[in-house]
Amino acid sequence: MNITTSDSSNSPVNVSVILSFYNDENYVKDCLQSLVMQDLSSFEIICLFDKGSTDRTYKELKKFEYEPRIIICEIDHVDRSTARNIGLSRSNGSIVVFCETDALYRPDFLSTIYKTISKGYDMVHPIGDGLNVANNLTSLLEAEIWARNRKMKEGTNTPQSAWAFKRHILEETGGFKQSVEIAEDRELWARASKLGYTTAITPHEVWSHRLTDSWIQFLKRSFRHGRGRQAFIDTYGLSKRDKIRFFFTLFGTLFIPCLIWLLQRFFVSLIIGFTLAFVLFYFLMTIRARYLFKNKLDLRVLVLYPLLMLIRNLFFSYGLLISVVSLYLTRFWRTIRKIN
Repeated sequence: MNITTSDSSNSPVNVSVILSFYNDENYVKDCLQSLVMQDLSSFEIICLFDKGSTDRTYKELKKFEYEPRIIICEIDHVDRSTARNIGLSRSNGSIVVFCETDALYRPDFLSTIYKTISKGYDMVHPIGDGLNVANNLTSLLEAEIWARNRKMKEGTNTPQSAWAFKRHILEETGGFKQSVEIAEDRELWARASKLGYTTAITPHEVWSHRLTDSWIQFLKRSFRHGRGRQAFIDTYGLSKRDKIRFFFTLFGTLFIPCLIWLLQRFFVSLIIGFTLAFVLFYFLMTIRARYLFKNKLDLRVLVLYPLLMLIRNLFFSYGLLISVVSLYLTRFWRTIRKIN
């Protein structure tokens, strides 16, 4: 997709914020209010309304028509990557920030990103605090994000995605790949990084999530994230972690049932063995949680966090398994057709 700059603005814009709204009526008000209150002097907010929405999202957006920095654009029902590219083509800022609708942004969110890029960096991964959550499940999900962000600030973990980009990077890379439905920001970041562009993290937390996942939504999202890896794997191959997940998921799916069938007389011993292995894994995960969270521990984190991560990784791995099998079957079919 060719990325061009809109000429609708008569004055220079330092930062363009792009948001894609689809069935987000519960998030519109708080999200936009937090962005309107930014302390940066020159910015615009491109709000893309997906006409496939079935709730009151558009009515909530219309309440912000009075704000001159907010530009509301109606678009057809498209995938997330396409929507972001549309927003990019209608923006004017020299720095482009792709934000989440289910989040709140501190007043210095944009100014911190702007200052960080001004120091010579090309892309920015903004650190979030993960404190604005609705229930116990989502608080544990955000606890993992908090731990990962803390490790990035300590320098023991590097960012694997970015929200903010210099415009020329997006123009050079062609924006988001439309074939990537999940982790599209990570895929774009990976392409830009391969070209030698640098990434920085913000020096402090500048946003927080407002996830409200139920258990069913959590499981579906975990599976969907694994399933959505196909385009990423097609371009960059399987990472070391994905290979391990793929092997153990395949092992558990194919080998263990066969083993149980062959060793029926040892079934009880097998169950005991798996139970002990699970207890050991649970214990190790609890130690990891204790290390990660240190003074921010409570009973939920110690008891439920390891189990939650186990369940999430299980569903993610099965989604990944389907993604990998689908990818290689497609490649095999293309090869057969070329031969014929």
